[in-house]
Amino acid sequence: MTWMLCLTLALTIITTACGIDTVGYIDKPLYVDTLMFRHEPINLGRSSYLGLNLYYRIYSTEVDAETDKQAFETRQSGQIVEGTAIQYLTSATGLNYRLAYTAVISPEEETVVSIDNLTFLDPPPTIDKASAASLISVYLNSSSQQIFALLSGALPAGKLAILRNASTPLLFSTRPIQGDPDFQQKGDNESRVFVQLFISSYGMDTNLIDLHSNALYLGRLEIQY
Repeated sequence: MTWMLCLTLALTIITTACGIDTVGYIDKPLYVDTLMFRHEPINLGRSSYLGLNLYYRIYSTEVDAETDKQAFETRQSGQIVEGTAIQYLTSATGLNYRLAYTAVISPEEETVVSIDNLTFLDPPPTIDKASAASLISVYLNSSSQQIFALLSGALPAGKLAILRNASTPLLFSTRPIQGDPDFQQKGDNESRVFVQLFISSYGMDTNLIDLHSNALYLGRLEIQY
């Protein structure tokens, strides 16, 4: 038993000295306020950390949105390994949330008329760790019914358009219809929908396996058509 203990300690020392992460782990983003958050500073020193993933689902009723929020929070609070509840959030057999697309726009631009000429940031991550110094807020432009992320203080172009991931990128001003993979419909009235949002830290370990933190509930936005 003694030689096995010595061998275990020796391997631990070697692994630590070589800078190899023995356990893949990243912390969730920092909550600031409703729809406002920051990168977790502890993550920035980890080579495995790549950025933030924004997850969303569109609901025809606020009751359904709240029901799914509570279901996810219950599942996440009961998980054994941190971050594993993301699979429940995103899988078709779970809550079927989608990973949002982002597109770079000029800081002055408030209305995206077309997505044809936008430069896309392929997910994941939705928001790259290059924005590490930013206070990030997600908001709805009520006149255009489009969703943006404002990155304050870090990037020259400090605004991203948030786009639907409904098989192809779509603006949130595009009215959801029955059968859209990001839309949970109940009834026939879609003049008003609710977009519910979660954010989590994302990375990749030394074996190129995805790492996820726990998800942080951001809030929900009401869009009227």
